[in-house]
Amino acid sequence: MSDYWSDYWKVGHLSSFAQASKDNYSGEIASFWEEFLRDYNHSHCNIVDIGCGNGALTDLALNKFKYTQPNFIGVDAAKLSIPKHLLQERVRFYQNTRAESLPLESHTIDIAISQFGFEYTDMGKVLEELSRTLKLGGKVCFVIHHKDSIIVKPNALIRQAVDEVMVKNGPFDLLSMLVNSIHKTGKNNPNAEKYRHSLNTQIQQLSHSNKFGLYGTGFPDLLKNTMSSSSINFKSRKNKLKNFRSEMKTLAKRLDNLLSVALDSDRIDGLLMSMSELGFTNVSQTPLRQENELLGVSIRANLILPS
Repeated sequence: MSDYWSDYWKVGHLSSFAQASKDNYSGEIASFWEEFLRDYNHSHCNIVDIGCGNGALTDLALNKFKYTQPNFIGVDAAKLSIPKHLLQERVRFYQNTRAESLPLESHTIDIAISQFGFEYTDMGKVLEELSRTLKLGGKVCFVIHHKDSIIVKPNALIRQAVDEVMVKNGPFDLLSMLVNSIHKTGKNNPNAEKYRHSLNTQIQQLSHSNKFGLYGTGFPDLLKNTMSSSSINFKSRKNKLKNFRSEMKTLAKRLDNLLSVALDSDRIDGLLMSMSELGFTNVSQTPLRQENELLGVSIRANLILPS
């Protein structure tokens, strides 16, 4: 799992669904964390971020909310690319480190948080580790993916479109054959016309059946960038095709992972029950919405105080 996430974080993304490398969570997600973390902005508070990526929540806390007092500890199974401005005295990151075996002493953590990270772990084992590392009375707060969210559902369409684009003799293969044919015998040869016609037909069909997913793959941009100018040489076109194929393999793995870890209501109920059995109390779930659309579900609990 960590390999393709390592590739993703290597680009410099802060959030797990950034459109640009510097984008961080905003809107309701940012507001949620601003409110939750407000009470813990003091120097004796140790906060661990499970599945931290390149430090999105730490970046929000320090730079957007100005919560500069706590000690922030990020843990992620992937290799990270932490921005320089987060390399501070009160911030530590453990990359290539599984949350199922936290490199932390027992009963040293006040708060455990996660934004779209906890569900990528073996949740039962992580909860056991948190019951060990949290101070008695410590709190957990996770925002997790829900199968019906406006994040997961559109990505399911993109994942479907990846298969539709990359299927044998599908749009990608036709574009590759078109590029090869033009290189060998010119753009107006009969074979090139045949490939062009078939490609246009398939693109129209995909645009009609799954336009969002098609554009989410980036294939229309590839088509435009590859064929829009006769000044692009054959080698450049082949490199674009090679890079796109590699990107689609990585995207397919990442989206398969997302779709497999997103929880439905029954799995969330099971998670809450497991937390109660491990000694967590005040266990609750709350839908996180933006303009009445489901973004995810927040899970909160306390580690029970001794009687």
